[in-house]
Amino acid sequence: MAHVHHYGADQSLDNVQQRINLALQDAVARHSGAMLGVHLGGRTPAEVMGQIRTARVWGVILDAINQELLGLIQHAGIPAVMVNAWSEGAPFDAILQDNYLGGFLAARHLIERGHKRIAWFGRVNASCFSRERLAGATAAMTAAGLDLPARLRFDVGKRGPEQTALSMLAGPRRPEAVLALWTDMTLPVVAAARKLKLALGRDLDVVGWAIEECYESYRPRFDKGRMPPMITWKTADLARMAIARLIERRDDPDLPLVRINVATRLREGDIEER
Repeated sequence: MAHVHHYGADQSLDNVQQRINLALQDAVARHSGAMLGVHLGGRTPAEVMGQIRTARVWGVILDAINQELLGLIQHAGIPAVMVNAWSEGAPFDAILQDNYLGGFLAARHLIERGHKRIAWFGRVNASCFSRERLAGATAAMTAAGLDLPARLRFDVGKRGPEQTALSMLAGPRRPEAVLALWTDMTLPVVAAARKLKLALGRDLDVVGWAIEECYESYRPRFDKGRMPPMITWKTADLARMAIARLIERRDDPDLPLVRINVATRLREGDIEER
């Protein structure tokens, strides 16, 4: 089996990619198999496809979105499953975090805390992940008779997360609560609140996003080790589902395409409540 990801051979996998890679290795080992790591970064899709063919792999786990490569693999008829990477209309099964549910649970938590002026902080239209998390959050607010207007959607694309977080929280009409549904978005918001002397749980509520297996490792990066509420998911679940579906796809190539969502849940955290 081959695991294709978008990093180059000279790059280190980020924390999420590392965890997914390790979880896939463990899941493959349960079936007495082996996994070939294939780097897409800096190489043409044809080169990657050549490596896949030479290795004579029985299936491909795709952790990268490259339309040309997707087309080559589809044309070759090699069983394939996408993990933690997907675009609307992709021709393969997909195993993803339940982004919609995570966004819904995060917004509902803030609404239940009594907040109405809730901000979105992070990416707005960068991928299906951002679109689905925003859709889930918007749905929860709609169900509560609230909305998430454009003025409360803070896209970090141009100014970067640090400056955007400071400008969001420094204004006279700052939000009461913030949805920062990526770990690398949660930390800048918390840092900006600390700089502006806003106490989490009293002056501002924040909900973040993290891998369940890495939850405790993030603790030292927060003030006094106190974690805000976080939406979490397990890479081990993603890996097991991916291998199981790939085996099904190998054994029955005519199965209809499916998209499987790995459960997301809200961890309350241990920020002192107001």
